[in-house]
Amino acid sequence: MEKVLSKEKRKLARWRTSYFFRPGHKYERSYFEVFDVKTSKSIGHLIDLTLEGMKTLGPIEVNRDEIYSFRIDLPKEVQGVQKITVEARCVWSEKDINPEFYSAGYKIIYISPPFSEIIETLING
Repeated sequence: MEKVLSKEKRKLARWRTSYFFRPGHKYERSYFEVFDVKTSKSIGHLIDLTLEGMKTLGPIEVNRDEIYSFRIDLPKEVQGVQKITVEARCVWSEKDINPEFYSAGYKIIYISPPFSEIIETLING
């Protein structure tokens, strides 16, 4: 049976992930670069990550309801891996406060098992 987290625990998990690479942790604070596998172009940086979804911020506008394959580059190696690949559907996309950027939210459709374990490691610190 799938484990369901309370809203408060999900918020905490997201916060931990967003700031995983911060002083005082094993890794320094840094950015997770996100690339569209099909075009090999960067769509921006990862802002938020859970096993269920993610949020990005970048200069590229993405299409709502479109399915993307992403490669997330980790700034440092985690469990011997520096890249995570996910398939995700864009559920919302909007201009950011800074008009040069777009924010987008995705529902993750597929993560292979080794990558899901790495995401859990990032979330749990």
